[in-house]
Amino acid sequence: GAEPEALRSSPRVFDGALDASAVAALAASPPQQWALYDRRGPAPRNVQERAVEALLSAMGDGSRYVEYWGRAQWESIPAHADCDERALVNRSCIRTPTAAHVLYLELGSELRAPTVLWRPAAAAAGGGEGASLFVVPAVAGRLLRFCGEWVHGVPSPAREYIGEGDGEEE
Repeated sequence: GAEPEALRSSPRVFDGALDASAVAALAASPPQQWALYDRRGPAPRNVQERAVEALLSAMGDGSRYVEYWGRAQWESIPAHADCDERALVNRSCIRTPTAAHVLYLELGSELRAPTVLWRPAAAAAGGGEGASLFVVPAVAGRLLRFCGEWVHGVPSPAREYIGEGDGEEE
């Protein structure tokens, strides 16, 4: 559809994506280490899958499978691209999701960890644009949606990827 194609040029940011009661329910539940949700399977099994279903349905996203995970603390997430690791190992095939999402729930008062996204030049809209770097600050209640092929990460400290801030307080 048109929306996934639009994601190839820039990320989408939705503030207040969930109401306060949904954010509170998610924040109160233990984070999932890793899970796969088949949206064509049984009804959502937990509060995380109910939130995934609500958000994706509201965006008109008909994706069947959703991998999700969570964490309760800020830690560095190395730059990486999401892919179907089973297909990579078994068939030497690189399959990436159509879209990737980050949902920020609760943030400490001193937290300034952004999500950093790299759009390769080949993915740019119009073919003439070069590679781009996007830095999306963590904001409670924010949903970030971006092209599933993009490399992304969460540096800690926030300037880690550009070689600054080693040993400094954020």
